[in-house]
Amino acid sequence: MTPTRTEPAIGRSRSRTGRRIAVSIVLGLGLVLSACGASSSSPTSTSATTDAIVKPPVETVQDCSYAPDDKVPTGEPQGIQPPFPAFTPDPSAQSALQHIKDHGGTGLVYGFQLPSGTDLYAGPDTSSGVIGTIPTARSILLFDPVLWTTSSGHHWLVSFLACGGASPYWVDVSQIKQADPTVFSGIEQQISTLLGSQDYTSTGHASSLPVVVSPSGHFAWKDPQVPFSPARGEFVGYGI
Repeated sequence: MTPTRTEPAIGRSRSRTGRRIAVSIVLGLGLVLSACGASSSSPTSTSATTDAIVKPPVETVQDCSYAPDDKVPTGEPQGIQPPFPAFTPDPSAQSALQHIKDHGGTGLVYGFQLPSGTDLYAGPDTSSGVIGTIPTARSILLFDPVLWTTSSGHHWLVSFLACGGASPYWVDVSQIKQADPTVFSGIEQQISTLLGSQDYTSTGHASSLPVVVSPSGHFAWKDPQVPFSPARGEFVGYGI
């Protein structure tokens, strides 16, 4: 029997106070976002696709919100069209994705909210330049992102965005400190906790899990019993 995850308040409350409480719960208590499948199917903005390596998840999207089984779950935040321009994955992204395809990688069974001011990249290389920055009063929700760790131990979060095109976005975890030191500390601590936690597949609680690139070219959990897709994100109309 496949374990299920508990849906925290971040997916149920839309008031400003409720959202602040929800973020505190996500970053401080380790509750996990709903195990709903989702992701981008027909993005409004287009970008170059890494067809030979990885494509966006196959689950449908309604108005830039996740719609497992063609229905947006009650209480889920409303996604909006990301404002970022189309981009081409840079050479560092191609190399990292090929490595995951060849050797497997790591995903985080958890949800994160990225604050305004967070920079987005086309690959795990800050020298290639920022492709977009989360505006004031906006944020990005990440559902079960892929974690890329460099040889020096540097962490990047990797996810597609609903309505955000065909290429994955990369977030330098250390850069989040410039946007919001408190959120950065919570995310950094949570990643460390997830990497050391017992597997979600045996406990039903948040953890890291092995990911692969499937034969169809999508991120997938190595354990096929896990029913929700990794590397999903939403751009939402509220901030932290």
